[in-house]
Amino acid sequence: MRMKIKYLTKPAIEAEAGALLADFGHTRSPVAVPPVPVDDILESGLRLSLDLDNLPEMLGVAGALEATWVSTREVFVDQSLDPAEYPHNEGLYNETLGHAIGHWQLHRSYVSTNPPGSFCCIPSSARILEREADYFSWCLLMPRLMVFDAWHSRANWSDWTVASIASPCASACCTDGFEYGAAACGMAHVFRVTVPTMQRRLEELGLVTNTASQG
Repeated sequence: MRMKIKYLTKPAIEAEAGALLADFGHTRSPVAVPPVPVDDILESGLRLSLDLDNLPEMLGVAGALEATWVSTREVFVDQSLDPAEYPHNEGLYNETLGHAIGHWQLHRSYVSTNPPGSFCCIPSSARILEREADYFSWCLLMPRLMVFDAWHSRANWSDWTVASIASPCASACCTDGFEYGAAACGMAHVFRVTVPTMQRRLEELGLVTNTASQG
């Protein structure tokens, strides 16, 4: 019998991420300012194990960045994202952890009965579930009110130049057809996420516009 999947709205996903962050704050340590300690939430808050490995080789799937086994509470992230070895991938590493947590919080009931209990076993509507996990990651790593507070606390935007922030962030400022300004680069550096993801979150919250769409 095919399992029926309940798709979630963005407000519902954001509420789930907010509830997790609040629960972590109550039981561990309040998170009032960025960056959100996503690795601590995964390991200490949810009590999942976290390991690095060569995932394309392990799974036989080219480009695989993460895998989660529900039955054993294990999360694997590809070793190419190790922030200790590759500091320029810190943002993508954090987003990947947030994505894995999103699957755990939103989707684990869909795979818990499928040996070996891996998210590789998600049914045919996986693309929608992947988008849900991505959005959960956004909301967890870049909470709405925290983004607004960080945005409005910056008195002098002229100081947020590409040259003034970490070079890994600066190297990602013109990708995917976007021209990322100092605002997105600076905020990405503060929240420890990639510049494209920060830009899209700022657009969604109405703080910046997509300059690529402007004539």
